[in-house]
Amino acid sequence: MEKIFNGRQYQPVSYGELKPRKEENPDIVWSIEHKFQIAETPTYTGKKIPLQKPYKFMFYLDRKMKVLRAETSYSD
Repeated sequence: MEKIFNGRQYQPVSYGELKPRKEENPDIVWSIEHKFQIAETPTYTGKKIPLQKPYKFMFYLDRKMKVLRAETSYSD
C-alpha cells in the first residue's frame, strides 16, 4: 500500500454529515465527506514557500458503516 501524503503535514478542515445514498450498487447506503489540507513546500526562485493544498475524501459505506469505496480529489 502506498502512503499518499508521505511525510507531509495533515490538517483536518471539516467532517461532513453522514448522508443516505442511492446508487447502482445497492450495498452503498451512506456517504461522508472529509475535507483537509496537506502542507507542501515548493521552491520558487530558490525560496521554499509553504502552501496548504486543499483535498477532499469521499467515503461510501454499507449499512454497518464499513467503507466500501473511497475517492479523493484536489480542490482549489
